[in-house]
Amino acid sequence: MGARAHYVIKDGDSWERYYSQWGGYSLELDMLAGPDPATRFAGGQRPDPAWMFDGECDGAVLIDHGESRLLWYSVYIDDAAYRAAALAVMGRTWPGWRIDWAYQGLGDIVAAVGEEPTQVDGRYTLPPEPRPLQKASDYEPLPCLVTVAQEGSVRAHMLETSAESVIGNGAGSLATYYLGRSPVDTWPRFPGEGVHLDVDARRGGVWTLGTFDRLPEAVEILWPGWEWEHWQGRYREQLGRAAGAVAVPEPDRREGLRKLVEQFDRHQEVDAATEALSLLLDGLGRLTAAAGSEGMRATTVLDNSFAHRPMDLSDEERAGVHIAFAAILGDL
Repeated sequence: MGARAHYVIKDGDSWERYYSQWGGYSLELDMLAGPDPATRFAGGQRPDPAWMFDGECDGAVLIDHGESRLLWYSVYIDDAAYRAAALAVMGRTWPGWRIDWAYQGLGDIVAAVGEEPTQVDGRYTLPPEPRPLQKASDYEPLPCLVTVAQEGSVRAHMLETSAESVIGNGAGSLATYYLGRSPVDTWPRFPGEGVHLDVDARRGGVWTLGTFDRLPEAVEILWPGWEWEHWQGRYREQLGRAAGAVAVPEPDRREGLRKLVEQFDRHQEVDAATEALSLLLDGLGRLTAAAGSEGMRATTVLDNSFAHRPMDLSDEERAGVHIAFAAILGDL
């Protein structure tokens, strides 16, 4: 239960780790105002003696003052335009800082503080067999776009399986799946990740707007003789190579910014964590009352349920974010 997040504040060789049970819901909103407010917010969370496992962590952030680097990710950002808007605003509100997305999830954060990233994914290993490849339905929110280039033409497929599974199915899937299925030439939603397969050149490329838990370690065996490129979030690398084989709607950057402004302003009044806590308290109250009416006594163990402290920006800090919003809008 919750949207668990890690916050790490680093300066030189020393670093401190903090935890929120609910912060993953709005991690990007709490980072928008810049280094000082973000550090104040992160340091106000509960100190945490240990890392979560990657599969348990819904978002994480590293604020590295020594390197002037912000490294972060959130599993709750599933809109390309909204994500681009958040990164663009951070580029203005964190002047002189390097803003990076953690494409390997929590493992990237762990590695950045000098620890072994495998310690956070030990419980979550790839299954022995990759997930079967299946065509995505029209309502699939974040399908995987697979484009296959061969003999001068490109065929496009939209799958409901992940990019990891696409790669995990190996080169044999070219004959067993893609070449025997009807391609798509248009799709109503923008994909969340993609894989391009150039059969003639034996080259593959992969991108995502989220994170990769772990790309198959046996890629050399699964794709013998192939070379692979990781395009991070650069989806245009694939669309350019697709040469118009599939039409997908371009992310609406103006709409993404509008949503970000709306979410930021709402967040300053009541953040998602506070709403979740209110619902939790209401539910506990109802259960306790119901138990009491039956002559029983309810015992609740809250544990981490209230491990969150909301952001509290000054008027000047809020105004600074809105100045960045206006500047980004002017560039669109």
